[in-house]
Amino acid sequence: MQPQPGTPPRDEQNRSTISAGGSISASDNGIIAGRDVTGSNNTTHNRNKKFNFGGILVAAVAIVALFFVGRAVVVDLTGDGDPPASADVAQTAVGTWTASDGTGTKTFGGNGAQCDGFYYHQGKPLDIGGPMSCTLSSAPDGENRYSLIVKQGTNQATFKIAFDKADHAVVYGSNGAKLYELTRF
Repeated sequence: MQPQPGTPPRDEQNRSTISAGGSISASDNGIIAGRDVTGSNNTTHNRNKKFNFGGILVAAVAIVALFFVGRAVVVDLTGDGDPPASADVAQTAVGTWTASDGTGTKTFGGNGAQCDGFYYHQGKPLDIGGPMSCTLSSAPDGENRYSLIVKQGTNQATFKIAFDKADHAVVYGSNGAKLYELTRF
């Protein structure tokens, strides 16, 4: 077979040509993408790159999980989140709070545990001395308010408390009138 006019003979053509071809193959270990390069000495060099999508998938899942965990921590630390869920309200209330009525800080140690500054009588704080305990109901009423039972000695009073944020609440007297607001200290 004769070469066409203007085409160098086959042996010269092989010496001056570099050809490249690509390939993609899949295996249990990932996807391999590469290219074959043939040089003037007719040797083939395979430059493969192996992509391990299993590792990429794990990294992507970890990043998404960190995003949601980080968001939850930021919301919890800043108090910009939604009100606590019913099951969490007593645990969320644990801590020191500042009252809007200027009566100083109030502390809540946990459901049924010691608390300070929560006993009010006729709209004003009353402390007869001795330990005070506070208990929150496990579910809110129809107005989304929890019952707060405060005991000190023989005195006992029931108030209502509504959490509009994790770090903010409004306390109401037994007559339903607003007594004061609480902001986490």
